[in-house]
Amino acid sequence: MREIFEETGERVRIEGLVDVVQKDRMLKEAPEEVHRKIDFIFRCTLLSEYNPKLGGKPDMNQTGVQWLDFSSIDSYDLRPKRIKERLLKERASMAQDAST
Repeated sequence: MREIFEETGERVRIEGLVDVVQKDRMLKEAPEEVHRKIDFIFRCTLLSEYNPKLGGKPDMNQTGVQWLDFSSIDSYDLRPKRIKERLLKERASMAQDAST
């Protein structure tokens, strides 16, 4: 939640863990070392109205912010692709639960 606030300036409620993405890369200055980055991807709900903007401490390479509507997630190009697949499965499961 802190990371979201830093990058967007908004507060959210975490609804669930979607995926854990691990990325490994070799460092140019030390090719024998591997730099490992682990991202935890959560599905969240905004706690108030939101006007997309960068927060007070955006990531160095961050160029913008966009909040995606869960009901139309299939129309977005999400990376890695398995994130989109998992969100679509979760949405279908939620719809099925709501109809029973």
